[in-house]
Amino acid sequence: MKTYREQVLIKSITSYVSSALSNDNTRPYIGNEYDGIMLNTSKALSYLHKKDYSGARVKFNRALDKQRRAKEFFSESIS
Repeated sequence: MKTYREQVLIKSITSYVSSALSNDNTRPYIGNEYDGIMLNTSKALSYLHKKDYSGARVKFNRALDKQRRAKEFFSESIS
């Protein structure tokens, strides 16, 4: 998601101009912190369904790490 977000930010000026001229739906979607958490959680559940417990553990750990980073990012808003 980080790489995708960087690519989107590079193209943001042209996308805002094109969306202003045509439609807001022309701009690409930029995910938020919670999108990454839910994506990793969904992947982990998929691994559990396949009985791949080590893969599920990795995805759950990534989701927890993203959750920790989101907590740091939104710490001022939470208080």
